[in-house]
Amino acid sequence: MHQTDEKPWACTYRQIDWKAKCIGSQKLDYILYEFGFFFDAHRAYDDCLAVLRLLRQTLPVSRQTVLSALAKVAYEPTIRLSAVGSPFDMKDILKVRGYRWNPGDIGKPKAWYIDVDQNAA
Repeated sequence: MHQTDEKPWACTYRQIDWKAKCIGSQKLDYILYEFGFFFDAHRAYDDCLAVLRLLRQTLPVSRQTVLSALAKVAYEPTIRLSAVGSPFDMKDILKVRGYRWNPGDIGKPKAWYIDVDQNAA
């Protein structure tokens, strides 16, 4: 579980398997297009409204709302794995495997990382 001020956290981009739900991309504009909506992407206000609209949608396979699916994963514990000290030439391999770059914000080490389900680790 991601924790922000001790609150459960979940991400529509990373924590919903859109392909398993018959949606071919995890990008917000594409997902909403699949549900029949268009919005002015990358404008903060419009992005917020778009996510609210997305959370109300019913997923085609499970027939549950996106909010329900997201709430379910918000309480699943996760572990952050970091590739600390990995050589620069490994970056492309790490990206393909789903790792993201942490530039050393908030006292964390500069490293590639990935959050995984604790039960899968």
